[in-house]
Amino acid sequence: MEDLQQKILDLLANSKKSSLDTGAIVAGLHLGKGGNFASVSTALNQMEDQCQIVHNINGTWDLASVVNLYTGTLCVNTKGVGFVDKEDGTTV
Repeated sequence: MEDLQQKILDLLANSKKSSLDTGAIVAGLHLGKGGNFASVSTALNQMEDQCQIVHNINGTWDLASVVNLYTGTLCVNTKGVGFVDKEDGTTV
């Protein structure tokens, strides 16, 4: 599975488009007839859980490193304004 995940990361990094849908990823991996859509979908979901990639609202996938993605603790004050306290101690 790690080999497949690395191939997906490489495909997204080297894509001429800024993001790819699942079908384009399956086709780009050249997995042969049938493309094993289920294993690619599983890998994509695992990679999303690990914050390696992001599934956009338009149904495409991007590398997490190319989008404005912050990880940390979300803090919302009583006025409804939210901030993310990052692990390195900074706040955004």
